[in-house]
Amino acid sequence: MTEKNSDSKCKIIAAFVSLSSHLIMHQIDVTSAHFAVAFNIPLSNISIYFSKLFSFRCLLIAVGSASEFLVSYICTKFQGSDSSNGSNGKCRKYLSMGCFGFVLVMRLWFSIILHCATRLGYFVYIILSIEAFFFGYFHCSVLAIAPEYSVPVVFAANASRLFVLSLQFILDLCIKSNPLVKIKIQTWVCAILTTIAVGLWVYCNVDVHSTNSNTVESSSGGSGGMNFFTTLGKASSPFLLFFAGSMFKDFLFPGVLPYAVLHRDQCHIINMLVPIANMVGPISLFTMELNDKFKEWKDEFNCFWLLVLPMLGIFIFSMKAIHTKDVNTNVIINSKGLVLIITIILILCNSYLDPLSFGGVAKTVKPQTTGKGTENNNNAGDDSVITFHLILALFMRFIFSKLSVGYNDTRVRLGYHLPKFRPNHKMAQSNVGSYFIRETFRRAWHDTGSDFKMNIKEYL
Repeated sequence: MTEKNSDSKCKIIAAFVSLSSHLIMHQIDVTSAHFAVAFNIPLSNISIYFSKLFSFRCLLIAVGSASEFLVSYICTKFQGSDSSNGSNGKCRKYLSMGCFGFVLVMRLWFSIILHCATRLGYFVYIILSIEAFFFGYFHCSVLAIAPEYSVPVVFAANASRLFVLSLQFILDLCIKSNPLVKIKIQTWVCAILTTIAVGLWVYCNVDVHSTNSNTVESSSGGSGGMNFFTTLGKASSPFLLFFAGSMFKDFLFPGVLPYAVLHRDQCHIINMLVPIANMVGPISLFTMELNDKFKEWKDEFNCFWLLVLPMLGIFIFSMKAIHTKDVNTNVIINSKGLVLIITIILILCNSYLDPLSFGGVAKTVKPQTTGKGTENNNNAGDDSVITFHLILALFMRFIFSKLSVGYNDTRVRLGYHLPKFRPNHKMAQSNVGSYFIRETFRRAWHDTGSDFKMNIKEYL
């Protein structure tokens, strides 16, 4: 087997592994309306339940990623000089395969629980939270082992949304009611694909890479490259690009848009279309990759920072619609068409910022230049920046989604919710804004602690 053939084969396997591993995450997004009905979640608490689930999963994924980085670092220290010959890479791969196996076990457990448990909302919350830790450990290892596959991996991660959407569309046509049955089918499909992916990942790391030691060496970075802080400075623009998009997207979707301004039954079509919009950016980036237009991060890619402006506008527009009587913004309340438009615009903008950030950092660490051997090693950066970026991105996503929980909890308690958005407080208008900010942070902090107490029962 030639190096080129094994590299192409592993690139395809890494993409399939990424697609299958992200299915559960996207199933929660796409079929959240079915989850809400099947689990009998109260109407006023739907946004809180999903915000709590999403934010706690983000935290545990980040903890899992940090654990992977720490364990890999310890392996490097204990193995000493042997780590430069790929021993640390082998340690990382074996742990990666093991954690992916645990992800499979949790997904099989999830599928079984749906058939026998009664308090589904509670047990699903616990199982998916545990699964998130092992997923975080595994996901971090994939990007660290093979940063050169970052674009296909990110593309496949977003394509999994489209896969879930397509499957859900077929299920909606075939099964007119009974959302729990649809969830069960989705979950078993996910478990089957994950089983196949685990086998392929083991094959890629054990069989293919055992015949290609160069792949192992390249994954651990060249000795002649940039150090951590030099790499971080060079990658600052793509590094920060993710946080600019996540700040608005993870706060607004899905807790505010669509659930805060649209009835639950009308949100399903929006959740079904979001994966399509979310694929626009990754497809564009993947096309650039195929045409050798994205070999490294260039200054012209900084123009994508302009996409933050419409996201800021949507944030302001949504807040005015909920908290004021401005007829120009109140028109989106209970308007499926308008909510669909602004939600899709929000997702479209983030669909570029998210993959550009992860792909840009990876291309800075390991640019696909025309040089060979030591030339590429001298241009390469410290691959720890990729892991650091992923961990920080997950923690910040957790913070933004947790602030969304705090905001939505405060909003509902003060009466700013469907159907009439009638405030139940007597505060002066000038004090409402500062009160909301204080309560959002206070409730977000309180909710972070309550996550570990599993108080999700209060919202079911």
